This record gives sequence, structure tokens and C-alpha cells, in this order.
Amino acid sequence: MAGNEVVIKIKADSKDAERGADRIAQKFKDVGRNMTIIGGAATAAFGFMTKGAVDFEKGMAEVNTLVNLSKADIDGLAGQVRKLSVEFGLNAVDATKALYQAISAGQKPAEVIGFLEVAARNSVGGVTDLTTAVGGLTNIVNAFQLPASETERVSDILFRTVANGITTMEELSSSFFQAAPVAAAAGVRIEELAAAVATVTLAGTPTKIAMTGLRQLMLSMQKPTSEMSNLLRGLGFETGQAALDSLGLVGALDAVRTATEGDVEAFAKAIGSVEAFTPALQLTGDNLKGFETILKDIEGSTGATGT
Repeated sequence: MAGNEVVIKIKADSKDAERGADRIAQKFKDVGRNMTIIGGAATAAFGFMTKGAVDFEKGMAEVNTLVNLSKADIDGLAGQVRKLSVEFGLNAVDATKALYQAISAGQKPAEVIGFLEVAARNSVGGVTDLTTAVGGLTNIVNAFQLPASETERVSDILFRTVANGITTMEELSSSFFQAAPVAAAAGVRIEELAAAVATVTLAGTPTKIAMTGLRQLMLSMQKPTSEMSNLLRGLGFETGQAALDSLGLVGALDAVRTATEGDVEAFAKAIGSVEAFTPALQLTGDNLKGFETILKDIEGSTGATGT
């Protein structure tokens, strides 16, 4: 009887040992599987970082095809781009594309980082991407032939335009090019054009249509209809450009509208363009005071980009 008890006990102990060994083996398998997962994730992350680094270097190499800097200088520029990306939470590869875009548009290598910094603040504060911000700023700076030092002023004006109108930074950046060159040629100030855009969009006109209408409105003043020419001569101006130079765009338009003595049909014939007539109405008459209030705000927009 005692012998049987010993045999039973030995068998039981053997089974416990086998179960313990199985548990240990399973733990080693689990550890191995977890290490494989961790290793795979680390490899993927490393691969992603490596690709990002390669794409960044490729982007900077493309930039250097425009400026032909020495290795030391292009490395220094790359360091500044990385620093800018970290400071504003931007994708470094996207920043190289914006850098290429800015230099292509005429920004000098020695000034381009300062330009990009303004564009970065414009994109972050205006909730748009960096390349869109760069495009909008360069279109205006180039159209009005402004130095790079004026970029922040342009950005400030755009911020106050968004604040006063019904528009976005993205919409302004992608459509300002329609009106900016004509405004510059007509001697219309950026502030006045921006205030006009804000006023017209506030009246319910979409940004793109507002820009098209304002462009046609300025062209209507530069190449006036016979009806417009007669009204301008009655006001003491031989040309529409003379009226623009003396009174500004909206001032000249309001003077013409006043000269029609409330005859909307006569005012429409003077404008001569369906696209231009709507913004002409939205900026003159009873709407003039609203425009003037917005213009005053935009003229005092210094520092708006940083707020």
C-alpha cells in the first residue's frame, strides 16, 4: 500500500514539473513574439524616418539647383529649414517645397528664411498649408514690386481682411492674384484693395467672384465707357486713371455714382460690365461708410500676423 502511494506521488510530481516546463516555454514564446512585434515597429519607424531624411535631402538638393550654393551654405540653409519646421510644427519635407517655391518666385537666399517665417505664421494662424501661404504672399509682393521686408505687412493686411470679411486665408491666397496685378498697375493701394475685398465678401459675394469683379471694376476705370468718361469730365477728370490717382478706387466710384444722382441704370451704363457692377454697388452709396470703417482697421493692421 505504501509502495503504491510513492508511485502515485512520483507521477503527480512529474506531471507538475511537465506543466511548469510548459508554462516556462510558453513565456519564452510570448517574449519572442513581443520582441518580434517591437522589432518590426522599430524597423518601420526607422524606415519612415530614413525616408523622411532622404526626401528632405532630395528637397534641399532641388532647392540648390536654383541657387547653386556651396555645400556648407546649403547645409546651413537646411539647418534653418529644420529649425523653422520644429518651431512651427511643420513637415520638414513640405518646408523644402515651400522654400523652392519662394526662391522660384524671386526671394533671395539671404532673405528667404525670414520670408518663410512670416509665411509659416500666416499658415498656422490662417489655418492653411505653407505652400498656399507662400503662394499668396509672393503673388502680392511681386505684383506690387515690394521688398521682402514688406512681407509681414502684407500678411498683416490679409489677416485683417479675413477678420473683417467673410473669407479665409486659403481663399485669399489662392485668388488675390486675379486682382493684385491690375491694382498695382492702376495705383490702387493694397490696403484699399483688401478693404474692398472684405466689404464685398461681407455683402455675401464669394471671394473668387469678388476678386474677379474688382479686377473688372478697376479695368472699367482705366478704360472707361463713353458714359463714364462724360461723368468723369463733369467731375474735373480727363481720364479714369486721373480719378483713381486723386480719389482712390472707391472714392472715384462713389463720386461717379453721386454724379448719376441716384440713377442706377445710368451708373450701370457708366460701369459697363456686369461683373463689375455688383461690387460697384456694394462699395458705394450707403455702403461707403462700411468700407471706410474696414479700410481704417486694415490700415492699422500692423502686428496682426502675430496675434
